[in-house]
Amino acid sequence: MGFFKKAADMIRDYHYKATVDEKLQSWDKWDGIRELEEIGKPLVPLLVRKLRSDELDVRDRAASALGVIGDISALPALIRCLKDDEFVRNSSIIAIGKIAEKNPDDPRLADAVLPLLNSRLP
Repeated sequence: MGFFKKAADMIRDYHYKATVDEKLQSWDKWDGIRELEEIGKPLVPLLVRKLRSDELDVRDRAASALGVIGDISALPALIRCLKDDEFVRNSSIIAIGKIAEKNPDDPRLADAVLPLLNSRLP
């Protein structure tokens, strides 16, 4: 990878992180999430990391944003959030449903969700 490509990627990643941080702290949860949706899939790894935040609101909003974006790669992290606080758990359940709606024929969906049918959630 050339120097300029690497520098451009670093700038883009920094911009995405700043955007995610700002929008997840936004006073109006859904306005911030809609703006993150416009960027879409490139934000998924950052949002997945935000699911481990110490701040409940950040985890809740990150789960919601992942559902709106609808990328199936977020499923394992959202499933782990089903053991989180009630608000994060509810946002994760809704996000999983939205991802399922957007990816109904993806075999990874069944692999991720079927084991939940036999488990007990808190």
